[in-house]
Amino acid sequence: MSISVCLSVCLSARVSQKHTSTPLSVQEFNMQSVQRRLGKMKGEDRSNEEGAAQEAKLAQLTAELDEKTGVHNHLNEQIKRVQARYNQLPPSQGRRNNV
Repeated sequence: MSISVCLSVCLSARVSQKHTSTPLSVQEFNMQSVQRRLGKMKGEDRSNEEGAAQEAKLAQLTAELDEKTGVHNHLNEQIKRVQARYNQLPPSQGRRNNV
């Protein structure tokens, strides 16, 4: 086989490979798939059900945080009042002097 025949066979094989490469629809599907994955990584591509579930969980946790913060603040106020009363006691009534 001559060199020119080999070159023509190789070139025709490459041209046919270009034409038989993945169809445009497959490439578009792959690109959309990559875009969906990127969206999921960014947190943008959430389904409505998933988003509603997350919103409900967020509301529940926010309410729980508010309740616990209120209890914490109330207990801190009680501690401050008890400490203020304790500090007003004379040493003979139970207040200890720090040595």
